[in-house]
Amino acid sequence: LDIAISYAIQFVVLCTTDNPANRAAIGNSDGVVDALVRQVSLNVQSESAEHAAEAVWILSFNHAGNHHSLVQAGAVEALAGLLMSHNSVSKGKMWAAAALQNLAASYCRTADGRCPWHWYAGDLIVGAELTIDAQLIRERILRVPGLVHVLISLACAGPVDSVSTAERP
Repeated sequence: LDIAISYAIQFVVLCTTDNPANRAAIGNSDGVVDALVRQVSLNVQSESAEHAAEAVWILSFNHAGNHHSLVQAGAVEALAGLLMSHNSVSKGKMWAAAALQNLAASYCRTADGRCPWHWYAGDLIVGAELTIDAQLIRERILRVPGLVHVLISLACAGPVDSVSTAERP
């Protein structure tokens, strides 16, 4: 059953990558977001959890409705659990971190949704109209005990090599 679930989730990823219309349609489909978030936290050692984290990553890119639905479904906590588990597979941790980054990102009314940020007189200023302000999501991420420490540890661990992946995603 896990392999069938994994394939279904991979199909979601393939249909939504570089396709904002499909991201909106699939993200708005009844039960999809809740099922993906549940899958992230069911079995952190499974491929389906890894693929579900990848699906959360792409569904959360520059889509306000998906941002809201994913956060309401508990994606921040589920992704944090996958990241902080000692039993998680490396690719699962990678996709969980990437998904948290997309959830933490603010997006702007630009061609690709990315915001141009500039420093001005000591303040960070956004150079376009915000369409998604993820400040509250960033605060929620910061409130997960131990998560920032894990993210820093993973970032400082360096790239994965083919010899030893036990300590690094």
